[in-house]
Amino acid sequence: LNISAGFWGSPIIYENTIFIGDLSNNFYSINLDDGSENWMINLGSAIRCAPVADNGYVYVATFDKDLICLDAETGTEQWNVSDGVGNILSSPKIDNGMIYIGSRDELLCIDATSGVEQWSFPAASPIFSSPVIYNDKVFYASAGVVFCLDIQTGSKQWNQPIGSLIYGSPCIGNNQLFIGADNDIFCMNPQDGSILWQYTTGGSVMGTPLFAYGNIYFGSSDHVVYCVNVTTQDELWSYSTNDEITSSPVLCDGTVIVSSKRDHIYWMNALTGEIIDQYEIDLDPSFSSPAIADGKLVFTAFETPSSGKILCFGNYAPDIPDQPAGPTEGLIGVEYTYTTNEVTDPDGDEVEYGWDFNGDEVVDDWTTQPTASNSWNEPGLYEVKVKAKDINNAESDWSDVLEVTIIEQFPELSIESITGGLGVTTIISNIGDADATNVNYALTVTGGILNLINVTVTDTQTDLAVDEGIVVETGIFIGLGPIEINVTVVCDEGSSDEETADGMQLIFFSVVN
Repeated sequence: LNISAGFWGSPIIYENTIFIGDLSNNFYSINLDDGSENWMINLGSAIRCAPVADNGYVYVATFDKDLICLDAETGTEQWNVSDGVGNILSSPKIDNGMIYIGSRDELLCIDATSGVEQWSFPAASPIFSSPVIYNDKVFYASAGVVFCLDIQTGSKQWNQPIGSLIYGSPCIGNNQLFIGADNDIFCMNPQDGSILWQYTTGGSVMGTPLFAYGNIYFGSSDHVVYCVNVTTQDELWSYSTNDEITSSPVLCDGTVIVSSKRDHIYWMNALTGEIIDQYEIDLDPSFSSPAIADGKLVFTAFETPSSGKILCFGNYAPDIPDQPAGPTEGLIGVEYTYTTNEVTDPDGDEVEYGWDFNGDEVVDDWTTQPTASNSWNEPGLYEVKVKAKDINNAESDWSDVLEVTIIEQFPELSIESITGGLGVTTIISNIGDADATNVNYALTVTGGILNLINVTVTDTQTDLAVDEGIVVETGIFIGLGPIEINVTVVCDEGSSDEETADGMQLIFFSVVN
């Protein structure tokens, strides 16, 4: 993305948006996915430091002493602090609702909501580095001295001279403070400022070091990227580039990423220093450090002395899958299958499909194919949707929702028939959609001359599956005259049925009307 001005400050990425200011007074909000401009505002002065964003707002400092709060979505100004801040080169830091920022002659603490100054601490020289917050202390550097201030009052706790030039910011790791000055990286005790050790390079250390895996990573103007173990102070590896390293390294999934002043961007294995990839920038010098989020790396540089370029590298999320296809009505406990289309990944990566069967936007199942099966244990209206994820964990948005109604299953007992012959026979069936348990039935035949016929058959069947039946027979009995037949059945689930019939008993033979 080409911009008609150059950059000194680094970009940041917040809520899928790039925020960056240029030397022609313009501040930009840029869509991370496609590089389109969301909004741009002229702030009246050059921006030479990185902004900071939090809680829906972005805070940006201009060189001519303004600290400005903007709505991150619209760019609308919320407040502007002009008095007491001068020639800002230090990027602001936000912590617990407070902004900490250095200027030409002081370090300030400002309420992020109101813009009201809470305290200030005078500085004898301009502050180029950004403050860092740790254990209720504010650490910053100016004119070769590292300062520690109380976060509540701004009162000085200690200061420690370490060198004549400090451009980078402090870094905290392993309960230690690391900072570059002149040709050295210093390791300090943040409690009292004492120097624990220092490591000397062949050039100036201008960027902010990176702490990870028990190591400190940093670059130098001697063209070398270093990895030093903070416990042993041993150099684990170093890599010689083709140009000065003035930027700060960043970390992504075990990879250290750093840019040289005018030549390349390097991707290095954090543990071995092995070069994973590199990209030749072929642009004018840049002091900008990369920003990284959601698998994308954003870098700024001068294209000409009066124009800049924003470059975005990295991984793009797969396309959004289609609305799932499958049954929209079903029963408890029955498994149903849903499908979507085979999506395309812009980077050609392999894709997985994440299925949400409950409408809570939590993936219930990941599948390598665009199909998945699910059953529900409770009746209700459910939302089924799907998203796609590539091998670099970049995820698409959710698909459109398919609504599925699940109803409860019940057994339904039915007396299907009562027939005669050599005795009386009845058939009892389960015509419902769930098994019946403890099916109790009774077949009774009474009547005949002088009411001498009285035959009863009762029993319990433990389980009666769907679409299965029970045949109940009286067997042969002797009698003569009209008869009445009664059949009853009931199960634990509450389903029941009852049927009656009349007929005639002819000695051994039963006739049912």
